[in-house]
Amino acid sequence: MGKITGRSPDWLSLSLVGNFRLCDPDGRELRVSEKKARVLLAMLATARDRRRSREWLKSRLWDRAFEVQASNSLRQSLHVLRKSLAPWSDAVQADYEHVWLDHVDVALDPGDDTRVEFFEDAPRLGEAGEDWLREERQAFAVRLEDARRAMMEAGNRSPAPVVPPDAATLPCVLIGNPVVVADDVRAEVVAERITNAIENTFRQNGFVDTYDLRDVQSNQLEGKAQDSVSRPPVLVEVRVSLIGQELQATIVARVPATGKVIWTSSIASDRDAAFAIASETMMEFVMGAVDSIEALISRQAGPEIRPTLYTAVHQLFGLSREGILDAQDLLRQFTGQAASPNAEAWLAFGAMLLRNEIRETRDEAVGQAGEHLARALESDPSNAVVRAIAGHYEGFLRGDLATAARHLYESRRVLPNLAFAWDATAMNHIYSGDIERGAQAADVARNLGRYSPYRYYYDASAVIAATLQGRHSDAIRIGRRVLAKRPRFLPVLRHMFVSHALLDEREAALDCYRQIRELDPHFGTERMDHEDFARASNNSLTMIHEGLRHSGLLE
Repeated sequence: MGKITGRSPDWLSLSLVGNFRLCDPDGRELRVSEKKARVLLAMLATARDRRRSREWLKSRLWDRAFEVQASNSLRQSLHVLRKSLAPWSDAVQADYEHVWLDHVDVALDPGDDTRVEFFEDAPRLGEAGEDWLREERQAFAVRLEDARRAMMEAGNRSPAPVVPPDAATLPCVLIGNPVVVADDVRAEVVAERITNAIENTFRQNGFVDTYDLRDVQSNQLEGKAQDSVSRPPVLVEVRVSLIGQELQATIVARVPATGKVIWTSSIASDRDAAFAIASETMMEFVMGAVDSIEALISRQAGPEIRPTLYTAVHQLFGLSREGILDAQDLLRQFTGQAASPNAEAWLAFGAMLLRNEIRETRDEAVGQAGEHLARALESDPSNAVVRAIAGHYEGFLRGDLATAARHLYESRRVLPNLAFAWDATAMNHIYSGDIERGAQAADVARNLGRYSPYRYYYDASAVIAATLQGRHSDAIRIGRRVLAKRPRFLPVLRHMFVSHALLDEREAALDCYRQIRELDPHFGTERMDHEDFARASNNSLTMIHEGLRHSGLLE
């Protein structure tokens, strides 16, 4: 349990360091059995003044419900929570607009325990709730790193050295044999298909060294560095059980040496419809698991801090010029190693970002993108990530939509749950003028990438599609979420400008316009029609012109 400082004798204490723990003033644990009620308490505890608006809580906990239903659900959760807290029910206060905590000490400081995670036993939440949880865990990770640094300074220890990457730096994932607790052939099929999808996704992403413990015939160490499996691995297992009439599939990631679970999640399906788990739902489930596990283990502390391929890709998605250049320097160190095809492909992606996303005019960088992709495709033509980036390059940069479509089809065939491939497919459809199919592919990408650190990138395509479909309120709503993460994301700013302008929201349109002109002085001028202008679909350019004319801003 985390450290609570200055605790008052008459107050309840709530710790979100590790598992959720709520205690009365005498230190006895209070049980809050209702899952949403526990999350509600955690959401209040992490607010700056321990207060949230009812609208905020409804949007995170019941984001897919109608307004009346969400209001009723919040009222019910508050009733259940207060009943659980009796005789300290007044610890949760509410009025017509807000809910807040009163006389509750909250522990968010890891103290001396630097091996824990924020709210480890949090239940599975909806899309908006998972966004909140991910952000809080990222903030907790920063506090955890501060705690480690403070411990080092207190002990006069030098910070861990940063070691150049080599073939032994990739984190290690072991794929375990699926565990089936049901005498049902459908359960065995579902377990095997989910395990296969996990193994394939880890291997195609290339962020970790993947070893399949089910394979006892192949030499999986061939070509590996001598110490490539000497680092503490993470074991990923799939468990399928029959609970009543439901098949429940669970993905668990644990540290084999200690048995500590670092991540787990479950889905369930009616037994008679069990194969639904192994279709679109399974794709989203697997992608969410792999994204979350990769993010967790790639930042694990060790005796030496070694940058990884994941580190470099993460920096690329920051979309800043300096960050992209630094990421490319790191990626170059991975070329010629086991992760070489993926590193070459991401180097190409970085060159494309420099050329388009942040308005750098660099013919040399464009040429380098093609060279990196040629080497990547020659080295591993069946790599889904390489094919997806190649499709993005052909459609987004070169305008060869047919070649792009072939690459993207192959990428999705090899790895159907790759969000990046579906996102590039969405934009390829949009470039070709098929807005409807583009919007559909964008929705698939968003669902697959909902637990990815780069979800805002997939949301961007949904913003573009919504603007082009005339769903301007949706474009603005999604766009605000993107800009909260990446305020300089030009494609989103441009389409939000259009949507604000066509809704006659002049002040908001002008605000977007000013932000765009700071980043792109050619916006709103004749230069937009020049072939050197950052690539946008013909439909997008038409609507941008319409928005500029509607606002009287076309120069």
